[in-house]
Amino acid sequence: MIGKLNQRVTIFEKRQVRKANGVLDVQLVPRVKVWAQVRPKSGRERDHAQQTENPADYEFAIRNSTKAQAIKPDDVLEWFGRRMNITWVGYRGRQHQYLHIDARDGVAV
Repeated sequence: MIGKLNQRVTIFEKRQVRKANGVLDVQLVPRVKVWAQVRPKSGRERDHAQQTENPADYEFAIRNSTKAQAIKPDDVLEWFGRRMNITWVGYRGRQHQYLHIDARDGVAV
C-alpha cells in the first residue's frame, strides 16, 4: 500500500473561539497533513429543500501514527480543496500500520 498513499490530505479539528463581541465561532485548525490512499465508496444525487445535493462517501487510508491517533469523527478532512465531514475513524490499535477514515463530501461542513 505504500506506493498507493499518493493523495495529500489535511485533517482539521473544530475549535470554538469566542469573538470580541462574545459570540462563539467555530474555527478549523489544521491537525495533521498526511499522504493517503483514497477509495470512493458511494455516491448519489438527491433533491432536498429545492437544492440538489451530491453526497459522496470516500475511504481514506493513512499511515498510523501518534498524530493520526488524535483524529476524531467530528474533524474535517480536506482533499484537493474539498472539505468533507469525517464520519468514522477505524482505530485498530498502534500495532496496525494503517488507519482508515470514512468521510462524506457534498454536505455542509
